[in-house]
Amino acid sequence: LFSPFPAKSKNLNQKLRKFQQDKSTTVDIGNGVLLNSAVLERATLFSPSPAILGRNIFRLAFKDSEIVGKSLTGRLCNANKDLPAKPRVDSVKLDAVINYCLTTLGESSKRSGLKFDSGAIRFKITKSLGEYIREISRKQNQPSENDAVDAD
Repeated sequence: LFSPFPAKSKNLNQKLRKFQQDKSTTVDIGNGVLLNSAVLERATLFSPSPAILGRNIFRLAFKDSEIVGKSLTGRLCNANKDLPAKPRVDSVKLDAVINYCLTTLGESSKRSGLKFDSGAIRFKITKSLGEYIREISRKQNQPSENDAVDAD
């Protein structure tokens, strides 16, 4: 292609090739769980807290259909002891998500010189993920507005 600005055209083509390569590159976050590197980097950059980072990575690793009707641990709930325990989400993926978050946060705390308490951070991440799973399950179980209109 002819371009009146060959230097800019060449630069744009290089950026386009790099973007297309980044788009197709996957990263193993642990235990063989592969995620798109560009999306993973974006999720890491735009996560201001450990809980939000955990949720963002969890959303990338799990589909909603893998979450609905399940629990984080698979144990019996103290509030609903008469109900059977829900099955656990894929523990291999879950461990990969949590460990990736801890590793990422640990590296950033070393660079900044801040103290890193992995136990407290793990607790914040797992608490947030448990809440997220309940939110998704609740949304899936609620009838949509269209269903209510169709019933009339």
